[in-house]
Amino acid sequence: MPTPRVWQVAESAWQVRLPLPSVQAGVNVFVVRDRNGYELVDTAIWSGDCLMGLQTSLESLGVSWPSIREILFSHFHPDHLGAAAEIRRRSGTPVRMPCREAELVRPPGPKRKFLGEATEFLVEHGMPRTG
Repeated sequence: MPTPRVWQVAESAWQVRLPLPSVQAGVNVFVVRDRNGYELVDTAIWSGDCLMGLQTSLESLGVSWPSIREILFSHFHPDHLGAAAEIRRRSGTPVRMPCREAELVRPPGPKRKFLGEATEFLVEHGMPRTG
């Protein structure tokens, strides 16, 4: 696993560069300290390497999972929110995203399934069903 990189970007904020298992070089996660603990901005994807890299990075900053008080998403991409459920499980913290991004995942009706419908829409418009 490539080593994550951590550097301070402001008095109470750090950037963590985590490796991705793809052509893309990596993804940035930000750790911000406030008076109540820490906020995590983005989570990277759900993969063993990303989660281990994030845990190692947090430990290097003296941050434990329970000290994370909030998870925020910058935008709705899997490399920015993929590990949210696991990090929420570990930290017990709420997950938040901007209203405009939340609209992308809110089902348009009480019985509609957004992601399934989105997949079908993309397939109907030329995307192959399998990779």
